[in-house]
Amino acid sequence: MCEDNKLQALFTASTRLTEVDLFSSHFLNGSCLLYAGLSRLRLLTLTNTAVTDLILSRILETSKEITELHLVGTCISDKCLPHILGLKKLEYISVPPENVDGFSRSSALALVENCRTLRTLDCQEGYFFDRAEVSRIVESNPLLTGLVIPYAFIDNRTLTFIVESLRKLAYICVCETGVTQDCVRRLKSRNPSLEICYNVNHTP
Repeated sequence: MCEDNKLQALFTASTRLTEVDLFSSHFLNGSCLLYAGLSRLRLLTLTNTAVTDLILSRILETSKEITELHLVGTCISDKCLPHILGLKKLEYISVPPENVDGFSRSSALALVENCRTLRTLDCQEGYFFDRAEVSRIVESNPLLTGLVIPYAFIDNRTLTFIVESLRKLAYICVCETGVTQDCVRRLKSRNPSLEICYNVNHTP
């Protein structure tokens, strides 16, 4: 079992980190990173870790160059939202589960509406966006290239609206939605380069 206090010496010696991947390190809360030089950090993966609001906020205060942030399976709340919005180069974010620990749909919407550099919004753990909320996402950031919104309350009409509105869209996940396979095929025939992840059971 690896714990943060056992990694402090390692990260203290790391003065120019650009990527940190603690994927599924369930016993780590990320406090070991506070001893490292994080000013050049670009990618931070805390998926399925025990990171807390306080620790993430302290990390983000130092790591202003982050472009990619993975928070799936964490217990982060919307208290960290101001610190995430402080990342002026953020291009990709995967967000925590909706409302499990206080990170809500409104938090996800605030991200896409206020982070102008964002290009991929990944809500893979299930955010129950309705059509109006999807419209807010699309209208707030027409430059999105990736959108992962399984379980959203959307239908064929909504998916068509998304694809037609996001001209640079390269990937979209609409598993477990009201979208039909016929609609997916029709949209793919119009734009063969567009990757649409569609599966009723949200499985590979």
